[in-house]
Amino acid sequence: MQLRRDLSPRQVAAVDGWLWIREGFRLFRKSPFVWVASFFVCVVAAYLATLIPFVGPLLVELLSPVVIAGFMMGCWALAQGEPTLRPRYLLAGFQQGGGQLVAVGGAYLVGMIVISKLVVLMGGGALERFTALKTGAALFAGLSAASWTDLVRGLLLPAATLLLLEIPLAMATWFAPALVLFDGQDALTAMKLSFRGCVRNIPAFLLYGVISFACTVLAMITGILLLVLGPVLIGSFYAGYCDVFGVPQRPSSDPAAVRGVTPG
Repeated sequence: MQLRRDLSPRQVAAVDGWLWIREGFRLFRKSPFVWVASFFVCVVAAYLATLIPFVGPLLVELLSPVVIAGFMMGCWALAQGEPTLRPRYLLAGFQQGGGQLVAVGGAYLVGMIVISKLVVLMGGGALERFTALKTGAALFAGLSAASWTDLVRGLLLPAATLLLLEIPLAMATWFAPALVLFDGQDALTAMKLSFRGCVRNIPAFLLYGVISFACTVLAMITGILLLVLGPVLIGSFYAGYCDVFGVPQRPSSDPAAVRGVTPG
């Protein structure tokens, strides 16, 4: 794989957060039916995997960066002029840097386990009472205003801890699959670069977060639109990566290697 010498993340304008989503939609429009079908298959496969006790959810977390990398390859091919998204592109993560991609998923999994433990320790009885409220209508109906106040106060610290720790973890893994796949970075270096890229572009990510959240709410109203929003957001990951780190050079595991033909 040919590597770029300079992977220093660029600082982009805040409005680029919107442009990433717009570019994701443009990539989706190039091959909408294949996008929806591929995304649907991945969602169903992930759901079925979670039904396997203990092992299933772990596999989903570990393999998620591998699958995302495959979608990144599909985005690259479409941006290079391919007329349609080929399902074989999704194998790219298994063919190039698979071990490092799994390591990224493992780092995220370990981070979430640690964060969850900290949140539980800080929440204590408040989390137990909140769980009881979710599962017991009688408890919910009988809770006084003072008890509600105590409950909310007890949940503030664990909620703040969850937010403060999960955001940096997400930043470290946001661009990591693309950096492993296209630039041959190891998991640790890719996560460092990803974190730096996010920190340098907080205004763009704030706008991106607001718009993507609004789109998610609208999509959830109909349900079926989530199958469109998912691919659009995946395309926006690729667009953001190109904007911050530059358009990737032709990787050794490009669609030509997967399909045996040269992209147009």
